[in-house]
Amino acid sequence: MYAEMAAWLQAQGKTFRYGFHLVRSSYWFTPSPAVTKELFGSLRKDLKVPSVLAELLLTEQLFQFPEKIGSQQVKSVRDLTIGYDNSMPDNKPVLPLSTTSEMITFNLASGSVATLRASGTEPKIKYYIELKTAPGKKER
Repeated sequence: MYAEMAAWLQAQGKTFRYGFHLVRSSYWFTPSPAVTKELFGSLRKDLKVPSVLAELLLTEQLFQFPEKIGSQQVKSVRDLTIGYDNSMPDNKPVLPLSTTSEMITFNLASGSVATLRASGTEPKIKYYIELKTAPGKKER
């Protein structure tokens, strides 16, 4: 796969310097499933609408996601647990839902992406961060 990517970049007149990206991923242990549920509920500021109504009325008013993460503006949010993606015209994600496991992705205005998800087998919350910067930028 690496060789294929190198060949493709060379055909584009680029090198790995311009095709490389760094992904930061790690996890936190959580003491119980209730803590995990509470954390994800706080991210979506769940307005405690009964699930029957939520299915009928899925709009941005039911869930208020963060507008910023640190100093970064949130461009869009995909929540595969509740079936929400405000980057899509109908607010429904293209990816399959994962209603038994929490997973939220924040797309930032800078082009960076942060995903948090609950582990299906361990008491962990995993996170993945993709930072997008201009080519050659050395700051982290």
